[in-house]
Amino acid sequence: MFQQLFNTFMPNSRIYPRDVFFLGERRSGLTSNYSGPPQDYAKLKEKCLLEGQLFDDPAFPAIDQSYYLHGRGSRKFKWLRPNQIVNHPKFISHGAARFDVNQGELGNCWFLAAVANLTMNEKYFDRVVPPDQSFDRNDYAGE
Repeated sequence: MFQQLFNTFMPNSRIYPRDVFFLGERRSGLTSNYSGPPQDYAKLKEKCLLEGQLFDDPAFPAIDQSYYLHGRGSRKFKWLRPNQIVNHPKFISHGAARFDVNQGELGNCWFLAAVANLTMNEKYFDRVVPPDQSFDRNDYAGE
């Protein structure tokens, strides 16, 4: 099926089907210091709630090096959890829309464009952003 669609829409393409990768099949070239198993959101949340501990992501630790591609930048960050920023945080309020995404000082407009587009398809958005997330005290695990 893929071959037929590929040939129909790209008959003179210099890209061959063997060069086409599906999500997760090929790495971007960026590397991570994390070498553990793939993370399962539901299992991690359940474990944290049972143990009464907040999740600290080993793949994205709360250190400055996690923010910068190479080493340290000139800015220092203070890493905070949502309830340390506002009194009653909401994960998503009144649904998600592409206009909710604001680049601000983050320089990665390609990433933000992808996030904004995810909001246009609820099925895909829910695969990337689990819908049962909450900052309610009894349900928050720090993820």
